[in-house]
Amino acid sequence: MADDFMKIGEGIFGAIITIIIILFISNALLTTLTEQKCQPYINQIQQKDAEIRSLNEQLNQTKTNLQQCKDEYNRLITENITKKDIEEIKQDFNLTQTQINLLNQKFDIVNNNFVTVYNQLFLYFSIAIIVNVFLIIFIIGDLISVAVFNLDIKKKAIMWLISKFKRNKRLKNAKS
Repeated sequence: MADDFMKIGEGIFGAIITIIIILFISNALLTTLTEQKCQPYINQIQQKDAEIRSLNEQLNQTKTNLQQCKDEYNRLITENITKKDIEEIKQDFNLTQTQINLLNQKFDIVNNNFVTVYNQLFLYFSIAIIVNVFLIIFIIGDLISVAVFNLDIKKKAIMWLISKFKRNKRLKNAKS
């Protein structure tokens, strides 16, 4: 029986070793087969990882370049005249030109009003001078005629106008 136990023990021990060897071999085969089957995918993943690293480096470089360009643009805006500046200057110029034109129109209106008032005042002044000169001459003439000739010219002028008026009235009545 002991032999039987030994044989059973050797059988169990052999079975365990056989199972371990089979497991080891199957594991090695499985690992080899899995690595062989997965190798293209592993290579592809490694390539993609390398591309991602490369693209990240390019992205960082592009961000750095963009920041440099922004800084340069801001510097140029403060130092140089841009199209926007020219457009603002043009708008200001047009606005100023419009205001100048409006002021010129207002000045022309005021000037025309001044000339009109000046012409009217000059006409009134001229008429006043003529009337004053006439009155002075008439008064001096009247004084001379009264003093020297004892003759009142105003009275004679009024009588002459009345007779002229009566004569014209008679002619009108005679015609009718």
